[in-house]
Amino acid sequence: MKIYYDMIRESEKISKLINDALKNEVSIIDIFDKAKLVEKLWGNLKTNQKVRVKIDEKKDSYPKILHEATPRFIINNEKEKISFSKYLDKIRDRGFDIKIENDGNDIFLLIKKNKEQELDLGLKLDRDNTLDLSLMFENIEGVRSIYNLNKK
Repeated sequence: MKIYYDMIRESEKISKLINDALKNEVSIIDIFDKAKLVEKLWGNLKTNQKVRVKIDEKKDSYPKILHEATPRFIINNEKEKISFSKYLDKIRDRGFDIKIENDGNDIFLLIKKNKEQELDLGLKLDRDNTLDLSLMFENIEGVRSIYNLNKK
């Protein structure tokens, strides 16, 4: 079964979340293209401004597919998976202040805009494999966003 999503509604949702994130902590677990949102959020921050967004959650009761480090943010490089936190190490090596924080079952992304350079995560959403978890599992919300590394 292929899941299609409304790109216009997603874009509107991202715009609203960016505005909300600048004022409050928000959850982005139900966003299809989380990487795009993070890049846009970076672009909307002022220098030295910080935000904390919930990007994922883990629970022992979840199916095995959701027991990875960040089960709703998967990065593929050829045939191997790269953990989002290890990938962020490479982004930090480029001078961007972005990191993962675990808080109980919740996983947050901490972003501090420490430079004016545009953030490009270098990820391409795999629309064919990204899926809305609520369509597969009862009582599990969010979207499992699958990315491939952009080959530049």
